[in-house]
Amino acid sequence: MPDLVITIRGRNNSEQMAWPIVHQTQHAILVDILGSRVWLRKQSFVFKGFSANYLQPLYAELNSASIEKVRVWRAGKGPSEKSHKYRVEVERRYEDEYGRVHKELVTRTFVLAEQLIVHEENKSYAPYGIVKKKLAHNEFLPDGWPGLQEVKRQIAEISQRIKLADEVTEKRYAESMKKQKADETEREQQHQRERKERIALLRRNVTERAEPALEFCRERFTLPEIQKHIFDFRWPTMPLDLDDLKTLEMLSKLIDLAEKGKKTKPKQPDKVLADVTVEWVDWVGSARNRKKVEQSCDDCTVKFFGKKRTIIFPDGDSINKMEGPNLKIYETQIHA
Repeated sequence: MPDLVITIRGRNNSEQMAWPIVHQTQHAILVDILGSRVWLRKQSFVFKGFSANYLQPLYAELNSASIEKVRVWRAGKGPSEKSHKYRVEVERRYEDEYGRVHKELVTRTFVLAEQLIVHEENKSYAPYGIVKKKLAHNEFLPDGWPGLQEVKRQIAEISQRIKLADEVTEKRYAESMKKQKADETEREQQHQRERKERIALLRRNVTERAEPALEFCRERFTLPEIQKHIFDFRWPTMPLDLDDLKTLEMLSKLIDLAEKGKKTKPKQPDKVLADVTVEWVDWVGSARNRKKVEQSCDDCTVKFFGKKRTIIFPDGDSINKMEGPNLKIYETQIHA
């Protein structure tokens, strides 16, 4: 049969006590606790175990438990060869004239069949139910199971061990969190040091070279061409912010792009139109709700590359459009 498991839980740790179930009926279980067999109501143990919050109900159940056998003392021969007289200590209760209940411990003698008596280690025991039936209406066997105090002592020892283990666990956790926080602080300080060093390094590389590189790239590349090499590139505002790491990294990449551009011969357009008026169509909005927006700009330069038209605006920005009915160019001069 399975054991009845009592789990004593702390904040972070737990221990278990296991009591063997010797027998069970529809409404009760017979449990071996510390060498004594105790009947407990099954309905009180619908859960697999008890946590520290449920110890008081457990103690109450043990206190009211029916013990399997009662200590008796042999007092003489019985009326037959198969029976003997046995003395039993019982509690007699009575009320005085004021309604107060008084208790006294008395000894009763009963004739019990010898086959019912169990002898263990020079001690004799009779079945609890048999003895209880022989008592008078105001006589009772001592309440509760005498092993309850030993169970409480064992659980108290376990609870103390768990408490100490919790303190150790919490101390280790606090030390771990303190170390983790110190490590995070050190990593952040290291990150800030490395950031400052990188800003200083990039500033030395960028300070004298950024503006010539910007000028070269404005003349040589369109914005989409630059964005192929530098993701999310935007023309920076002047004066340049040389304290911002993101701006410095972008300018450093732009300088590298300008250096590579100087070493390569630019692709020559098929034709260039200067000082022209350009009209084109942009589509704005979502795919299901697109709107046609007509745009125009004067004093533009248009470079022809096959069917692609690169439109350079007066402020230096540029866009690419494909030849078609949505693009119109009104030229005033033609440069071969």
